[in-house]
Amino acid sequence: MPLFRRIMGLETEYGLSLTGLAGLTGQVADAACERPDPSAESLAALLFRPVQRRYRAANTFLPNGSRIYLDVGAHPEYATAEAIRPRDLLVADLAGESLMKDLCHQAQAEVERSYGPQSIFHLFKNNVDSQGNAFGCHENYLIHRGLGLLLLKETLIPFLVTRQIFTGTGHMDQNGFQLSARADFLDEAVSSATTHSRPMINTRDETHADSRLYRRLHVIAGESNRSQTATWMKAAITHLVLCLIEEAWEEDEEGEGKGDRRLDDLRRSFALADPAAAMREISHSLGQTPILLEDGRRLTAARIQGLYWDRICSMADRHQEEIERVEPAYRRLLDLWKETIDRFLSMEEDPGSQAWLKLVPWVDWAAKRLLLEKVAGRPVQDFPQGSRPGLLRLIQMDQAYHDLAQDLVYRSLLDRGVVRRQAQDDQVAFFRDHAPQSTRARMRAALIRLAQDHNLTWSCDWTHCTILSPLSSCPDLTVDLLDPFRDQDEAALETARSTVDGWAGQVEADSAADLFPML
Repeated sequence: MPLFRRIMGLETEYGLSLTGLAGLTGQVADAACERPDPSAESLAALLFRPVQRRYRAANTFLPNGSRIYLDVGAHPEYATAEAIRPRDLLVADLAGESLMKDLCHQAQAEVERSYGPQSIFHLFKNNVDSQGNAFGCHENYLIHRGLGLLLLKETLIPFLVTRQIFTGTGHMDQNGFQLSARADFLDEAVSSATTHSRPMINTRDETHADSRLYRRLHVIAGESNRSQTATWMKAAITHLVLCLIEEAWEEDEEGEGKGDRRLDDLRRSFALADPAAAMREISHSLGQTPILLEDGRRLTAARIQGLYWDRICSMADRHQEEIERVEPAYRRLLDLWKETIDRFLSMEEDPGSQAWLKLVPWVDWAAKRLLLEKVAGRPVQDFPQGSRPGLLRLIQMDQAYHDLAQDLVYRSLLDRGVVRRQAQDDQVAFFRDHAPQSTRARMRAALIRLAQDHNLTWSCDWTHCTILSPLSSCPDLTVDLLDPFRDQDEAALETARSTVDGWAGQVEADSAADLFPML
């Protein structure tokens, strides 16, 4: 895998809710929602009814190369098609939002018919519901097979723990306001567990590529950002940090000496004593508490991020052309990252500083904090806690920020220019129907469209696509998609077209023979 070219993807789980049922009695007409207080399973079935009708399944790949399905716990999930450019990944994620919004509008019409016009359907792009149940936003990055998990724990985990200063979505509950909605739910750094504990990196070995060459790094420490800029920064900077680690590792493997020194430097500079505890300390202290490193030092999240920024800038000077091919706006990316770090350093020097307000245009927790402080009429450190009056209203505002179905809060901030837009509506519309053009998702999308055009059934996973034959005498057509970097296989696509056209001709001939048996 060439350095600086990496396959990446996002998986976003959504939360569901239905409000406006107070005083409702009796049964409802909708078969999917048989009780006045419908379950999450019923709401999920209602939301996915158009998907089920169109694709005859609630778990399917779409003509833009992405996957939509219902995950465990009745959480709707959208997995983007594979991308190489971080900005493509952002737009693919926004295309998923757009699709989910359309499904919500249809669900809203259904619940109004069943429950009355006072009923409101909600779909939350967040990670914790009002009852304290957690669900995820998972990032996937293709890395070299030889990168060891211990190395990643020492060099990548500290970045993931401290990046919440710009990726955190903010969270309000009975304990007050914190930077990250995920921090309280992460138990360890690296593990294969997903149920009894939640690691920051899940080690389940599902490469979705050639496992002799690659490993799929499955990051589950992230959050579902509404901020377009934060989503872009999250993917792009994590990619660059992985490049930094891989460059040092490759030089070490080649025995060049300097790589070994770089690896040792990365390990010594960043390894944390207790990553899970550090994650919580940063979140609850709003980034102001220094956390303990393995070597005994204590540094704040901003200072650790600053160490990463220094090394990434040095790497960018060595590999400017390679980085620009993947992220042309990388200088702007580094500037935003540095500005975030500098604002936190200002707050370290002056705890009463309002420097965080400068982060509102691109950082979710800052935009949310601004809203909550306006609602509460007081600074965040004086927010009500426990069961004090006013807490419920703040929690409701927190949830409303993430509500895609109604989208009254965040959309207003976006339309008024309070938060920045990174993608235009026409770009999102294009990715609703098309896959990123530089990965195998392009080939998957072409095969799905071919099947659709001939009214044929298809079956896909990440590494194969099968078009089912309409003829008992002909086998199904399966195309291998193991190489995620291969955006188009013209020979395989032409074979698929010829095969499908041949099926169509045979079906037509068989139909004619059935109509005119004497001929």
